[in-house]
Amino acid sequence: MVAPSKAPEIIAVGIAFLVINTLSIGTRTYSQIITKKFNFNDVGMILVLGIFAVLVALLILGAQSGIGQHTVAVLQSGVKNVSDSLKWVFFLEFFYVFLTTVMKASIATTFLQWATTKTQKWVLWGSIVVDFAIGAVVSVYTILQCTPIEYSWRRLDPTAKGMCRDPNEIIKVGYALCIVTVTLDMLFLAMPFIMLKYYKPNQRVKMYIYGIVGIGVLASVANFIRIAALAKLGTYQDALFDAADVFLWSFLEVSLGITVAGILELSPLMQRLGVKGFENVEGSFKEIDDDTHRLVVISRPKAFDV
Repeated sequence: MVAPSKAPEIIAVGIAFLVINTLSIGTRTYSQIITKKFNFNDVGMILVLGIFAVLVALLILGAQSGIGQHTVAVLQSGVKNVSDSLKWVFFLEFFYVFLTTVMKASIATTFLQWATTKTQKWVLWGSIVVDFAIGAVVSVYTILQCTPIEYSWRRLDPTAKGMCRDPNEIIKVGYALCIVTVTLDMLFLAMPFIMLKYYKPNQRVKMYIYGIVGIGVLASVANFIRIAALAKLGTYQDALFDAADVFLWSFLEVSLGITVAGILELSPLMQRLGVKGFENVEGSFKEIDDDTHRLVVISRPKAFDV
């Protein structure tokens, strides 16, 4: 039996994730403003939310034009409809890469604020460099995979002229992006536990940290499933229909990452609201590296006076 169109599912998931991410980043922004800690990293996360909104809009347009529907059915309605669908796929790929790059850089920047050793700082700065490097490579490849660029979505149009690289190459580039993304996810999941070696939080703060890590694990699982969806897409048996799963799992991965980025900065708000267990969280990570503190004599006994 032929499965129905996934277009309604795509639209519903996109809108739901947009609402969740707006609440997450909105709460983070409110927390940073009222605690007077709003900085460029928060501007970056607002930018991420804006890009995500654009991604949702593109996904809805793509779903209306053919993404999530069976390729044969779209072809029967005309080549132009297929070209429109492929155009939205092209822009979705580009904005997805840009979004994940900025989002992971923001999470790494947040961890940098809590880093307690030079090694941790170098590892986090290295992750940012790798993140932007793979993002730039994939973005450039996505744009230049066909000449002229518009041939990327008009390749099935007999009136269009151009040439493209082997379609399997973009799938391999997608695998490379997934591998780097999973590696960075594992690093970011490990970071809180590494930092906890120096800082002994109370039970409530531990649950807060473990909750963040749990959401991060779900994002990594979504990325693994996305790899499997990419493998299926690589068979090109039903490209527009199979692309729906790739974008659905991509949205889940990105949305959970944005949620993590929002929750990471809520501790100052909890402290300001007097939430039990968060009274001494602020600045704890900055004070735990004993090697950075100088020994200062505050007073001396009178017996040493001459």
